[in-house]
Amino acid sequence: MNLYIKEMKFNLKSFLIWSLVFILFLSMYVPMTDLILDEADAMLSFLDSLPKFLVSAFNLDKDLFTKPEGIFGGEGMSFIYILGAIFIASMVGNIFAKEYENKTIEYLIVKPLSRKDIFIQKLLCLISYTILLNLIFTFVMLIEFKLLVNYPYNQNVLIAFGYYSFVSQFFFLGISMISSIFFQKSSMNTLISLAVVIYMYFGNTLAKMSEKLILISRMSIYNYIPITDTIIEGKFYYVNGLFIIFISLILMAVSYLIFIKKDIKID
Repeated sequence: MNLYIKEMKFNLKSFLIWSLVFILFLSMYVPMTDLILDEADAMLSFLDSLPKFLVSAFNLDKDLFTKPEGIFGGEGMSFIYILGAIFIASMVGNIFAKEYENKTIEYLIVKPLSRKDIFIQKLLCLISYTILLNLIFTFVMLIEFKLLVNYPYNQNVLIAFGYYSFVSQFFFLGISMISSIFFQKSSMNTLISLAVVIYMYFGNTLAKMSEKLILISRMSIYNYIPITDTIIEGKFYYVNGLFIIFISLILMAVSYLIFIKKDIKID
């Protein structure tokens, strides 16, 4: 497990920076909850004046603005999903793509380590940091809500947010690994991850406006872990999340096959 330990140490600084980004985002967003709820009547009147397509497009359901968890979940979670995809793309780029770009992958392969061992130890590092980031996110969110929010809220919904964040990042871990190993470029990996998360999240949101876009919604993981239903109806989509994790494992298996079979590009 020497490679695993090496990767954990090498990427610790990047992980700590990203953890700080998530904490700072929470510290910026959560304190606004009481302020928004204090002006809830004015906010609801404003939403009534908006065209319905805008309300649907930007996930501005009126019921969300009557609950503290709805204030954060309605818009805050969209940023968490995007930040999470960028985090994963960055980490995968550091652990896989840059090995190709810097030609250090050649050094690893000639060492007494099989490609299987290299892949598994690097993957374990990525999974470890993904779990740790979401534990930090969930813990800080719970603490900040307890300390800074005076209105009653459903703590289980906040835990569901942490779970959904993990599911989203785990899925993009599979996507990023495939693109990183196949293209062997960290920049391409980041672009693909961003394109997919924006397409899936906002495509799923826009699909609510027209049945013609229903196919986009069905292709989006966010259709199966809906924030709005979780907040308003108290439905927790843990089983759906497990299915998305299963699909993610299949994507990782595909990336493994690419890793052990694809030739290293030598410019």
